[in-house]
Amino acid sequence: MSKNSQYNRAVLLSDAYLKPEEIYKNCVFSLAKPVPFRFMMSSVSGTKNYFALEDARSKGRQYLRKSPLFQLMEAGSVFYLTDEQLAGFEDVVQESVAYRQIGNNDFILFKKDNTVLYQPYKSENNG
Repeated sequence: MSKNSQYNRAVLLSDAYLKPEEIYKNCVFSLAKPVPFRFMMSSVSGTKNYFALEDARSKGRQYLRKSPLFQLMEAGSVFYLTDEQLAGFEDVVQESVAYRQIGNNDFILFKKDNTVLYQPYKSENNG
């Protein structure tokens, strides 16, 4: 990148759950790759077996189920932003509190002159 770029940049440091309709209206363009993501779901109160998936033979008994398929943006994806889009982009990425709590939706923002505008909090325990 040149010393003085035309756009600010956001780089994902981890996979991120971003709503496409929200994130793409808050950036000029991106170099991003979607990654499929699914997790296991259960209801603790009624689950009988934590080792089997729910299927047609479950007959109302509670088993583990697959979540809907989500599309995450891969770590390393880059989004190019105007000055006006910075706040909206940060809001969209930080909106998913649950994903931030498990270590996703982490990013760093670079200003046009390549200085760091925002970086994740670093403590003694995580670097």
